[in-house]
Amino acid sequence: MLLRTASLLHSVLVVVLLHAQPDTLPSAFDQGCDLPETDSVDITGDGVHDLVVYGMYGVSTCDIPVIVGTCQVMVSTLPGTQLLALLHPMVGHDVRGFTPGDTIPVLNSIHRHDPATPLNKADRHVFMRGSVRALNWGYGAHGSAPLQLAPGADRVFVFATTAGETTRYGIFTLEMIPEKRTVRIREGASQNDKKPEIVR
Repeated sequence: MLLRTASLLHSVLVVVLLHAQPDTLPSAFDQGCDLPETDSVDITGDGVHDLVVYGMYGVSTCDIPVIVGTCQVMVSTLPGTQLLALLHPMVGHDVRGFTPGDTIPVLNSIHRHDPATPLNKADRHVFMRGSVRALNWGYGAHGSAPLQLAPGADRVFVFATTAGETTRYGIFTLEMIPEKRTVRIREGASQNDKKPEIVR
């Protein structure tokens, strides 16, 4: 029983290490992922980078070299940029993706969260720092999971970015680039912040 507990603890520590320190991973862990290089993107054209695209490892085995693992590409906000999030029924807020026909709420009425303060549970919508899981794939001794858009990554995402006293609202979508194992961020039209808009 003690040996089993120690083995389980080791596996958990390996997973925590891989997610907490993606830039310091030993090469034994990256054999199945071939992740893209980290790339920051200026989607507003103002010369300031707004979003960052990066890869992450995850493993479900404690063997070295790793023979079973998962790979992800994430899109996250950089300082000055926030994503529209929705209050989760259980706890916290999740970045919200919209589908055609959905209505984007009046944006200038939505609170922009200060990361130094707790989220207000009374806010149904809020702009906050956040991430979108863009791509998933996996590898293993008995086969691999193909590269594909993560669930929900095919939706439209709403951002707010601030430069000085000016806040700009817009939308973007993600386009998979299979040969590079990454995504292209495509900015949509700027959003009218004074009235709801229907996603086309």
